[in-house]
Amino acid sequence: MKKLAVTQNGVSVVLEQDDSKKKESLSIKGNYPDNALSRFLFSQLALVHLLIPHDPKTVQCDFGISGQTRALLKKMYGWEKRRLPKIESPLFVPQFDIPRTNSGKVAIAYSGGKDSMWNLWWASEKYGMENVSLIHVKNLNPGQNSEEAKYAERQFKEFGVKNHAIIELSNGSQNNGFAVMRSRDMFLAGISVPVALVFGASRILIEGFAEETDDEHFTGNSSNMRFFNGVLKAWHIP
Repeated sequence: MKKLAVTQNGVSVVLEQDDSKKKESLSIKGNYPDNALSRFLFSQLALVHLLIPHDPKTVQCDFGISGQTRALLKKMYGWEKRRLPKIESPLFVPQFDIPRTNSGKVAIAYSGGKDSMWNLWWASEKYGMENVSLIHVKNLNPGQNSEEAKYAERQFKEFGVKNHAIIELSNGSQNNGFAVMRSRDMFLAGISVPVALVFGASRILIEGFAEETDDEHFTGNSSNMRFFNGVLKAWHIP
């Protein structure tokens, strides 16, 4: 594969292979914050999520890429001992007005499994249920995520959680199966940020790393997630 072209339209990103004209895409359907921050976060993290299964020589983007996004991609490709493609795109320096957050509020990236339920219990004990928001990303891993969404919605009702949201993806990416962990946790946390900020949350909880091993995919490693926290900080996101 010699070249990929990546284009953005709002919260929709399309990747096209120039040698086959095959397209992959990610977009958000339905209600989602529509502002410069949400469009920026989606463009950067959708690019990462779509690109990581591929090894092109060059990637051409019709939108700006931040220096932190380039550093993240370099680290991800290096993790798998692969060469980072040449990225042809203007450098974008993000500057946004971030809403004030409340240190007593937290959002949870909620899958509906036992780890999510543990996070909900822990957060409700620490902050109070009224200060917890659950965010489920639907169709992040096609083939299994539709069932996860059903369980998540059932639990919202059973546990009496009033603050919750479902971010529904239209997902045409090749990044799926267990290998989705190359970028999954960063993508789901990143696109949850605009929703969490509307709630006023100062942090987003994801599933933990108690069973971490040396051969984890990139976002299954806690040190890499700390690096991602540094990326968010450089973007001036709490």
